[in-house]
Amino acid sequence: MPALAVGCGQAGGPAPLDSLAQVASDVRGEVVAESGHYIAEEQPDRLAALLLDFFERASVRAS
Repeated sequence: MPALAVGCGQAGGPAPLDSLAQVASDVRGEVVAESGHYIAEEQPDRLAALLLDFFERASVRAS
């Protein structure tokens, strides 16, 4: 099952990706450099783009 990890450049960086990669085999991730703890509030367009891309790729793989 694919998993998406999004880290904050100003808080934690790649830690979510590193942690998830220890327990999942199909992990994709990115660090949003211009964001702190609240990516959805601080960078909503970037987060939306990451989510759309992730779900589109997962949908193509499932079909």
